[in-house]
Amino acid sequence: PLEFVGEKLAMLDNDGNAVATLLITRAELVRFADVSDEFAIAEGEGDLTGDEYRAGYKPMWLRMGYEVTDDTLVATVYFDLLEDLRPSTESGTDATALNNSEVKLGEFPKRTLLGLSRPFITFSKPNSNAPQVIGPLWGEMSKIFFSLKTDRAANPVGVGAMWCENGFEDSGEMTYFAGYEVNQVPEELGGLEVLVLEPTRYAWVEHTGPMHELPNAVSDFYSRQLPESGISRKQGIDLEIYYESDSESTPGKVVLAAPVA
Repeated sequence: PLEFVGEKLAMLDNDGNAVATLLITRAELVRFADVSDEFAIAEGEGDLTGDEYRAGYKPMWLRMGYEVTDDTLVATVYFDLLEDLRPSTESGTDATALNNSEVKLGEFPKRTLLGLSRPFITFSKPNSNAPQVIGPLWGEMSKIFFSLKTDRAANPVGVGAMWCENGFEDSGEMTYFAGYEVNQVPEELGGLEVLVLEPTRYAWVEHTGPMHELPNAVSDFYSRQLPESGISRKQGIDLEIYYESDSESTPGKVVLAAPVA
C-alpha cells in the first residue's frame, strides 16, 4: 500500500537496524513519464529534471528485470527527517557504517564491454558533475544496447570503468565508461564503443544496499578502507561491477575495485 501523509516510518540499514524516523509529508502515484522535476530534485541523487530521473532509473530497472513504460506507475513519496538514530563520532556519522566489507585482493578476468564513455569530474571534488553525467550516460547507453542483437546473458553484468589519462585524478577529471559485458562483439555497434579489460590484479570490496548509498560507499573505499588496508593503488582502470538482484526483496551487489601492483 502507498504511504500516507502523517505516517511515521523507520528507516533501516542493511543489517535491519533503525537509523532514522521519517514523517511522510506527501505521497502520490504518478506515471513514469510524469515524474516531475520537483521530485527528481527532492530525491537528492543529482537529477535536476524528470528526464534525468527517467534516464537514470529506466536502465537500472531494466537490469533488474523490470520492464518500464511511460504508463508504469511510480510512487513518489516525500518525507521529513524527524530523528537521526545513527551512532556519531566527533567527525559525524560513523564511517564504518558505510561499508563494512573487507578489502580483498584478486585477479579479475578479461572482460569485453560494449558501452559509451564521457568525461566527468569525480565525486570527491566540490565541482563534481558525476550525477549529471553518469546517470544519463547509463540511460543513453542502455537504450542502444538492448536494441542490438548481441551475444549476452539475459541479465548482463553492468560495468562502470573509470580512468584518468594523466595519472591519478588530482584535478578530478576522469573518463567514465558505462557498459555491459558481452561474449562477442556484434558486427553492428549502433554507435556504442568497445572496451576490453585485460586480466588485472585488483583490491575490491562489495557494496550491498540502496543505490543512493553508492557514492558514500565509493568515497569510503578510497578515503578510508583502501588506505587503512595498506594496499597501494596503481594507475589503471577502476571498476564498479553491478550484479543485479534476482528478486525485488534482495538488494543488488556492486563490486568496487581499484587496480593494484
